[in-house]
Amino acid sequence: MPPTSTSPIPTKTNLVVAYKVATHLLLLLILVQAVMAGQIVYENELETAHGILGNFSFLLGVASLVLAIVCRAPKTAIGVAGVVVLLLVVQIALGYSAEDSASAGAWHIPNGVLLFGLSLWQVTLVRRMATSE
Repeated sequence: MPPTSTSPIPTKTNLVVAYKVATHLLLLLILVQAVMAGQIVYENELETAHGILGNFSFLLGVASLVLAIVCRAPKTAIGVAGVVVLLLVVQIALGYSAEDSASAGAWHIPNGVLLFGLSLWQVTLVRRMATSE
């Protein structure tokens, strides 16, 4: 039986909207963290907030992956979402290791740039999916 307007089961359209919101928020948070990272380099402030947003970004990345699977997104979108989650795990590990290892800190920055690019691609894919329905 398909979900109705009063059903507690979300429709595919609602799930796609949630997927779209999660991917857009993730992209925005990554950009905000890049700005914060610049401030951390020059002012050595905001490090805790940067880390909290990083952990929240991980949760959004996982939510995006789950929503991509549940929405039956194209394989490319699911693959990109999976790579984003994997790189977010690496990013968190590099961030926590950066205090003890300069090389971890050095890799944290390009990995963040890569995450921004992949997140932008993910937003593009979900927008295509949302308009094709």
